[in-house]
Amino acid sequence: VVPLPAQSNKQTTASSTKMDHDMDFPAIATTREFVVKSKGVGAYVEVRETDLMSDVRRLLRDDLDDDQLPSPDFAFHINGVRISKKQEGRKLAFDILDQNASVELIARSDDMKEEACAKSDDALTTPSKRRRKRKNRGTTEPLANANTNEIENEIENENNN
Repeated sequence: VVPLPAQSNKQTTASSTKMDHDMDFPAIATTREFVVKSKGVGAYVEVRETDLMSDVRRLLRDDLDDDQLPSPDFAFHINGVRISKKQEGRKLAFDILDQNASVELIARSDDMKEEACAKSDDALTTPSKRRRKRKNRGTTEPLANANTNEIENEIENENNN
């Protein structure tokens, strides 16, 4: 009888078909599907438990077709709240999945346009703001969305003072 060499974690008997791989192979990383909504349609990428949202951005750019992304420079809206690129470097994708959050991709340029429109609407809400706006433009013409009689009265009052 020939002695067998020192045994590893693998079972070496001819009748055994089960192998003990715990020590021979690295652990397999857990992955999950990260589903996003883009242009009204769902899409997904596979993420690992260590992936940050910045990694998800890279995976989306690598895995999806250009026409599936809202723009090359998109923003994540998680449950309707936009996260910044700085926050993407700190937020784990698995944490967002665990929250069952809805994730939507929005073109960053569209996002900025919405903010600019909201600011311009706010700028026209009070008569004093409208007066400053007219003075800055160097005109006494009424603004398109303001009440014409009100503005004419304001201009007349300014001229009398």
